[in-house]
Amino acid sequence: MLKNARDFAESVFSAIDAQNSAEFVALLDPDAVFIFSNAPPVHGSSAIREAADRFFDAITALRHELDKVWHINDFIICRLSVTYTARDGRVLQLPAATIWQVTGDKITDYRVYIDNSPLFAG
Repeated sequence: MLKNARDFAESVFSAIDAQNSAEFVALLDPDAVFIFSNAPPVHGSSAIREAADRFFDAITALRHELDKVWHINDFIICRLSVTYTARDGRVLQLPAATIWQVTGDKITDYRVYIDNSPLFAG
């Protein structure tokens, strides 16, 4: 079981902000499920890594800023903001939340609640 949920969350978001999909999926259970907003679920760390790489290719940069982290039983809930740099140079800061189910020190269910449609709006 995790001792410090905030430190764990910071390690997850650090890997994502570095656009390091290998480091990111190392924090996931091999059979994890990932759901980003209203996209279909992605099953398994290999498929999640491919989805993450596609997303990283669609943007220039991103940065997560944690506001609150709650650890309740085997769930970690994060309230945060995400700053995206789009390929065209636009910078957008958007509110978000994540809910992770964690077993041991691995995320088994990763859900992201955000409307990042402005990022891809023409």
